[in-house]
This record gives sequence, structure tokens and C-alpha cells, in this order.
Amino acid sequence: MDEIIKTIRDLFEDHILAVKDNAEEDEEEDFMKKITDQAKLVLAATHTIEDVVDQLIDSIAKRNA
Repeated sequence: MDEIIKTIRDLFEDHILAVKDNAEEDEEEDFMKKITDQAKLVLAATHTIEDVVDQLIDSIAKRNA
């Protein structure tokens, strides 16, 4: 009986560790996705700022022409 209980306990421990490992991987994956999303927003904002600056330069150049 003790051996059966020990086996069941070991199986539960293994299962708990597997679930914990998967949860940590999911958290890491979510974290990396958030970083990627933020990087895309920064990149988009940078392009927007560059576009605005280019438009201002073009506008000034047209006025001075």
C-alpha cells in the first residue's frame, strides 16, 4: 500500500512540475509578445515622426522655392 501511495504521489508531483513549467513558458511567451508589440509601436511612431519631419521639410522647401 505504501508503494502505491508513493507512486501516486510521484505521479502527482511530476504532473504539478509539468504544469508549472508550461505556465512559466506561457508567461515568458506572453512577455516576449508584449515586448514585440511595444517595439512595433515604437517603430511605427518613429516612422510617423520621420514622415512628419519630411513633410515639414518639403513644405518649407516649397515656400522658399
